[in-house]
Amino acid sequence: MTPQFKIEDTVKVKSGVFEDDFNIDLGNRVGRVAGWETEDLEEPLYYIHWDSITLKELDINLIRLHEEEGVDWDFTCLYESELESAESRDMPENVTIAIEIIQDKI
Repeated sequence: MTPQFKIEDTVKVKSGVFEDDFNIDLGNRVGRVAGWETEDLEEPLYYIHWDSITLKELDINLIRLHEEEGVDWDFTCLYESELESAESRDMPENVTIAIEIIQDKI
């Protein structure tokens, strides 16, 4: 099985996709592919790092809840069928800055 998306590709979460841990709608969030797994899976599972715009839109209380539960908030894992190609909205260095600003708030 060959993954559709490559490292650093920008992807958008399809509408109607929810996070398992907190049942949060992830639809339309945008990020970059950081890697994937295919072994023993029916379709590729991607590691997606959110872009700076998505990070800035995250509710700070939700981020705090993720922190308390030990769940990552700056990336997620999603199957290929849950993603679509998207245009990049920022530069990777913008992500680092956004994460630093958020961490100062929590």
